[in-house]
Amino acid sequence: MKHKIIFGLLISILVVSAITLVMIRNGSNQIELQRHSSLENITFEEGVVNIYYFWGDSCQHCALQFEFLTELSEEIGERFNLYSFEVWFDEENVALAHELAEIMDVEFRGVPFTIIGNQTIAGFHSDEILDAIDSANYDEFDVMQIFEEER
Repeated sequence: MKHKIIFGLLISILVVSAITLVMIRNGSNQIELQRHSSLENITFEEGVVNIYYFWGDSCQHCALQFEFLTELSEEIGERFNLYSFEVWFDEENVALAHELAEIMDVEFRGVPFTIIGNQTIAGFHSDEILDAIDSANYDEFDVMQIFEEER
């Protein structure tokens, strides 16, 4: 009798673990889809700031910043569009990061690297991100418009 109870508990734990794993993977896939942008999908809207976020797969600081940006989009998502580009495994995104950094007159040295309006942010700094979003609403500068003109 004790063996049946223990066996039942083990089966229950395995089932719950399997369901949790599936939910986590499905959630991760949803996040991954949001983490990859393409130049063709970029839009320019009056009163909406475009954020260009360059990150590295498995970068802990990048993951923290993405989490922050996700939470921020729930609060003030109508104020910005997030375009994110993984650079550790995508040579085209690395080249894009260097080209945009050159337009911004800075050097791209690593991730996370974020461009908001006329400001660049190296590393994850939540206060700087918030300040840049506020400033960019008044400035209306978008580095991607310059990049597209130069192409």
